[in-house]
Amino acid sequence: MVHKKQFLFHFLQFGRTLEKSKVRFFTDIGIGFNVLSIAMVEALRFLRVFYELSMIGKGKKEKPSFYIFYSEPVQRGITDYNIYKEDFKPKAFLSLPINWNDLKEVRKTVENLLISEELKEELMNLIERALYTISAVLKDVPLAIYLLGYDKSEEIESAIQNFLKEMEPFMGNAEEPPLFEKNGFEVKYLFTKKVNHRITSNILLLLGFYKGISNILQEERIPSAGKKDVKISDFKEAVKNIYSRIGIQSNEIIFKKDVERIESLFRDKNLRIKGWIDGERIDKEHGKKVPNSRNFLAHSGLLTNLMQFDIAKHKI
Repeated sequence: MVHKKQFLFHFLQFGRTLEKSKVRFFTDIGIGFNVLSIAMVEALRFLRVFYELSMIGKGKKEKPSFYIFYSEPVQRGITDYNIYKEDFKPKAFLSLPINWNDLKEVRKTVENLLISEELKEELMNLIERALYTISAVLKDVPLAIYLLGYDKSEEIESAIQNFLKEMEPFMGNAEEPPLFEKNGFEVKYLFTKKVNHRITSNILLLLGFYKGISNILQEERIPSAGKKDVKISDFKEAVKNIYSRIGIQSNEIIFKKDVERIESLFRDKNLRIKGWIDGERIDKEHGKKVPNSRNFLAHSGLLTNLMQFDIAKHKI
């Protein structure tokens, strides 16, 4: 559950640090107010997870550092205290912050946000494309990335910045705190029962994850506009690097085995067909059952009968 104060800290810190490449966060939790301490720790966790996702595949030296400070208990008559500093490293799982089943609630939340209609539409389009792209990577269906394309990281970051900019008038600051309730004739509130704060936070995490994945895809020279075909050698190298950089070892193992199966087709001296050929025809020539009943996700989405091949050019 995301408390309103936690949600406030997300935005106050998030918008001020997003453009900085190397920053350090320090949080003092020895302030004496339990609710505020919890809110700051939760906000720090949010920021840490966001940066881990948006900078996935980057080296440790490039990522922000996070620290928690606290002191010994304050006691009457004691004037000297020890101050302690701890690295803040919360555990997080590599999973989607928002799932496909959440889209109805996500759309409802976005509709109730106090942002322009154009930005609402842009956010929903980005969210859906993010789900397709990240799912293709996590679920090991890499050809879907080539088929569908993806948004460039700078475009995703621009959308995040626009989102924070439009929310800024309602976020408040230390001098002018935001309104938590209806006050007189003021009707524009950031904090309202209609806004799901957990969903809103997870939208930012999803877009951060999308940005991180997009960075890796761009660096591996996968066209953002999509591509109808690719040489098997280029495909193998790019996807292997993607999985290695993200740290999805299980995907690497399955993908390697299935690519080797595809490569064996190109080495088959009996296949002398020029131009593109349906994989289903290849299966028939090899006496295999058509359509193939093997599990799609268990084979990197590389089922022969769902693909086309240019044997002479070694393309899929």
